[in-house]
Amino acid sequence: MRTRERVSGFRAAGYAVAVIGFMLRGDSCSPPPPAITFAQQLSSTLADSATVTYRFTAPAAGNNASIAASFRAEDATPAGGTYKLEVYAAGTTTLIGSAGPGLPPDPTLLQDVVFSSGAAYDVRLTEVDGTPGRTYKLSMSPRYTLPATSLAAGATQNLSLAPGEIETIRFTVGAGQTGPRDLYLDDVNVAPGNGTVTVLGPDKVTALVSDSGSSDLSLDASDLAELDLVATGEYTVIVSDTDPTGQGTFAFSVGPHPGQDDTAAPCEVLPVSPSLATPVEIAGRSLSPIGDRDCFEFSVPFGVSDVTVALDQINASSSSNEIRLSSSGGLIANKKKSGDIDATFAVDTGTPDTYQVVVNNLVNGTFNYGLTIGLAGPCIGAGCVLAPDGAVAVSLAAGPVDVAVRADLVAQGPLPLAAAASFQLDHTSSGTFRLDLLGDRDGNASTLEPLCPSASGTADLFVENCDLTTTDGLVSARVTRVSGSGTTATVRMGPELSTLATAPT
Repeated sequence: MRTRERVSGFRAAGYAVAVIGFMLRGDSCSPPPPAITFAQQLSSTLADSATVTYRFTAPAAGNNASIAASFRAEDATPAGGTYKLEVYAAGTTTLIGSAGPGLPPDPTLLQDVVFSSGAAYDVRLTEVDGTPGRTYKLSMSPRYTLPATSLAAGATQNLSLAPGEIETIRFTVGAGQTGPRDLYLDDVNVAPGNGTVTVLGPDKVTALVSDSGSSDLSLDASDLAELDLVATGEYTVIVSDTDPTGQGTFAFSVGPHPGQDDTAAPCEVLPVSPSLATPVEIAGRSLSPIGDRDCFEFSVPFGVSDVTVALDQINASSSSNEIRLSSSGGLIANKKKSGDIDATFAVDTGTPDTYQVVVNNLVNGTFNYGLTIGLAGPCIGAGCVLAPDGAVAVSLAAGPVDVAVRADLVAQGPLPLAAAASFQLDHTSSGTFRLDLLGDRDGNASTLEPLCPSASGTADLFVENCDLTTTDGLVSARVTRVSGSGTTATVRMGPELSTLATAPT
């Protein structure tokens, strides 16, 4: 099993934060500027119109075509001004690149600065406008190379790594293309070491997420909130190996954007929703390319405890697939597996809702599949009977509900005249509820008597070992909302129905 390490934000690329600065001075005896390096953030206070300088020394290029990075300057506290960024050959006036000042509160971005192998550079930050004495943040991106390989949404590119090499991949999120985006690294034969994938935001500085492992890497938006891409622009992916001798080939895939694949419909609304008695079968579907998704929408009544989903992969010999279940409240759960998937997702619906099942192709370029969606849970609605080891979901919108308690669900015959059982009332909505067990003990069936003390409260209720002795074996479980706005609950009966013990004679 491969190992994985995943973090987000500046920590994703090993950012360190230092509070340090060096003010430019005119005398030749000034000490060398403090250092800045890849994936680092520095912070200090800068006087009005003052400049601070940091020294960056580029590493050897090795097998890389270039050494590149980007910079970001901004206020550490809520924005009050702006900055200018400049990079010079160390100790000279030879300008390599500059940016800013921008307009507050936007940060100043100096992007895609290319450095010579082993050379030293001065990175200068100048306060331009705003309240004097503000605290700034200067961030340098992780190391990457240029030119980058451009990938369109839904595309795959075969690439390779030489020892110590870094591959840079870029993809663009345009207007109307924001939202979840899956990324996939197919490690064909890179060895030794672990592959590492780091994703930078459109500023080309901020590390959104990083993942590392000894084989294929699937960066899925269902697992990583950072890959729910909310900003338009060009995103940067840095691929490297943890071992400086690691080399080999790999394929990298950028998943389709929402609206490019089958979720653009938006979801396909099933003409018939699954029920407790009848699942829905969906046949003859396919997914292509990697990262493609199919989405199916259906209604679920209150009282359902589980949604079951079975994915039957038909023609792909090797794939990694994913099923996601969502409702109006967002993602509930997901399950990934190579090949077929059988998943049971707990939902415990207190009210009717609309659900979506998404099928995601994480690895293979194309595969065909069938899908079965079912529901599991208690009986729902009028006419339901409560029997040992059973459950009934009730709606209290119209007032108290009586549920018939019988010996079994098939014949629905009466209970033994002397019996005992335990019951639970499961709160699936808010409020104070009461559970009563009622039956005829005096021979007058027009008025039912309490068979055991009722249970009432705002949490789940339990009635244990209730004496169900009646004249006719016909018992009712009455559910009442005492206060509050909740309208749904589920009443359950224990698995064993015991004949009430009698005193020895």
